[in-house]
Amino acid sequence: NIKGDNYNGHTNNYNNNFYYMSPFDQADYHNALYFEFSGKNLDRTIIFNGGTINVTDSQLSSDGVNKRTTVFGMIRDNMSVSTPTTLTFQNGNVLNLENDLLLIGGRAKKASGVSTAYFNFNNTTNVGTVEDSRKNLYVGDYSEYTYNNTADFAVVANVGGQMNVNNIYARPKTHISVNAGGELKASGGLYLSYGDTKVGDGKTSLTNNTIASKLTVAKGAKLTAGFIRAYGAGNVELNGNVELNGGSSDTSLYLHNGTATLGSDLKMTVAQRIEFGGTLTVNSATKSIKMSKNIGIINGGRLVLNTENAFYKDDSVGQEGVYIATSSNSGKFYIDVNANQKFDFIGVKSNATGASSIIYLNFDSSVTSFSLNTLAGGTLKLREVNGVTVTPQIIISGFNFEKGKFYISEWDENDDFDLVSLSELDKQKYTNFRFEDAVNGGYYITADLISPSSPAVPEPSTYAIIFGAIAIAFAIYRRRK
Repeated sequence: NIKGDNYNGHTNNYNNNFYYMSPFDQADYHNALYFEFSGKNLDRTIIFNGGTINVTDSQLSSDGVNKRTTVFGMIRDNMSVSTPTTLTFQNGNVLNLENDLLLIGGRAKKASGVSTAYFNFNNTTNVGTVEDSRKNLYVGDYSEYTYNNTADFAVVANVGGQMNVNNIYARPKTHISVNAGGELKASGGLYLSYGDTKVGDGKTSLTNNTIASKLTVAKGAKLTAGFIRAYGAGNVELNGNVELNGGSSDTSLYLHNGTATLGSDLKMTVAQRIEFGGTLTVNSATKSIKMSKNIGIINGGRLVLNTENAFYKDDSVGQEGVYIATSSNSGKFYIDVNANQKFDFIGVKSNATGASSIIYLNFDSSVTSFSLNTLAGGTLKLREVNGVTVTPQIIISGFNFEKGKFYISEWDENDDFDLVSLSELDKQKYTNFRFEDAVNGGYYITADLISPSSPAVPEPSTYAIIFGAIAIAFAIYRRRK
């Protein structure tokens, strides 16, 4: 049983050695529990093999409102060696924290230093056992020493047991991994690459942060959360069983400009939208990702579809009940189709700035079927935005019209086919690009292959002239002879 005391030396040293922004600006806000390791060549490891640890703190911070946060700090002051620091709670241990938990480590006072702090939660961890507002896990800190650290990650939090929290805030240069057999429950949500960074005298804002944090859910693991929001260059890799049962701004999975991979062993339920401005790669099996709403591409994002019809609406409606929507200041979006697909439609939206949306629909040569209920749901049309005429476009590249079928079930009269075209490279291969009636209803988008040039075949009259000339030449030859 550990209870936080007030204004001890650890608190002051801790606050002075790091750069913080709100809410980490109260010196007496961080002193419930604190581990610090320093030295040159010692292995830095703490292991709790069992038992129960209760961390309580009934005192308020100096602002009279906030209770203090539990801090686990695995710190390396000397960077002459790169031995990692490790804090492990084994299976059979129970960790109960009355208030928030902050994990820090890997600090390098030398810019060339390499150090990673590993926090292994193979136990049962309950963060915030008293108040719902104090159940948050903070991974990493704002220190310029953290970002000068040349290790891939300054802090790695491995969940191999069961962890119960509200929100998780992962600072840049941190990694949260839910390992096989582990279960992470975040009743609020997960924020990746969260917070401004400070390197030297400069600051980089949250959305432009190029120093990534990462979330990994392994095969055999389970994640239950309201949502995942990855800012900056946040990176997400999902397998196992994932349930996103809420949303932030009507979005359950959000990528600003980072990357996310939906893996081959993933089973996921998404209560709200998936929205991304980075790259979303789908390697999941057919009907493995249940969607309540649509897929949104923003900020020049790229959707890579490597498997057939991974999304579905419910047990009776498959991916044909899910649509893709685009909206962005940049106006360019990319959909890479590497397997047969069925979607509801691909919506094109121009935003308030008047930027025209261009969707680059890129096909692998192996794709033989691409089907939509309607092409763009009536959104592919000229429109006036702030007095400017904007021209959305869909540009098709790489589709094999000789072997494949690009099928539209119904043609929405508001979709303008003149705004659909082939890429410049495909225009050299195909001609007569058009849509035409399908035999059993609906429409095909198709084109004719340009045949290579071949020798001209003479007309019959030409043959007569040729043979006549040969006969005359033969007669002259005989006469001279």
